[in-house]
Amino acid sequence: MCVAAAGCAGPSGGSGERPELPVGDRFETDDGRAVRVADAVVHPSVATVEAISHHRYERVTDAGDDQYLSILVSTTGFEPGPGGWERSDEPIDLPLAVEADGTRHDRVIPVGFDERPDRDRVAVRVPVADVPDARVVWERDGGPRPGWQLPDDVVDDLAASPRFEVERFDVPDRVGAGETFEATAEVRNVGNRAGRFLATLGAKRGSLGVPESDVSIGVGATGTLRESITASGGGDRPIRVVLDWGAGRRERTVTVEDGG
Repeated sequence: MCVAAAGCAGPSGGSGERPELPVGDRFETDDGRAVRVADAVVHPSVATVEAISHHRYERVTDAGDDQYLSILVSTTGFEPGPGGWERSDEPIDLPLAVEADGTRHDRVIPVGFDERPDRDRVAVRVPVADVPDARVVWERDGGPRPGWQLPDDVVDDLAASPRFEVERFDVPDRVGAGETFEATAEVRNVGNRAGRFLATLGAKRGSLGVPESDVSIGVGATGTLRESITASGGGDRPIRVVLDWGAGRRERTVTVEDGG
């Protein structure tokens, strides 16, 4: 049952209907399915998932001159796909799009990794543009196509973008075996709104991933990422320390000295 006070909208009419509801509400279909779009934010970059040899790695993907609208999508009541796979129950498989001032954007990508099959964070690449309104639309077949209206502050963020410059990337030249040292990156926001700088920062060891770090930086201000790294091994065995923010990458080498 769909109750308005519970943040839920139900179907009305045929496939030409366009019900509108705020971000955070759930839309129910007449066949018992439901979709909820929540937690909308705008970022210049996101962490996307890359699968290599049965491992999943997160890497930072930069939007270039555009931005990403990131949303949390939850589903209930969807049937498993062919062979019992729950592909049709995964929100990333839904035909979602962003409509901004009459223009449609549908380049949807998964963001991060969530073990729950009924919930995904996804992102849609959108241009930096001053628009009066924008919404996330479920472009479903055979029924009403609901649109989740973005809040005013999110629409405002679509009109401007942070831009980041890495001013310093520091690690020590040499450390002792077993010693813990710090890698730091100093970043300046040269864009025209505050925003999140996202990067992977840490030691690159074999097939292991590099941890993510992020910092919010105001317009014209600087922020610092820090990552503690423990040196293992010895005999002048180097450690590769990587900073990768999608739009660029830097690497430093730290020599590990055997204390013996």
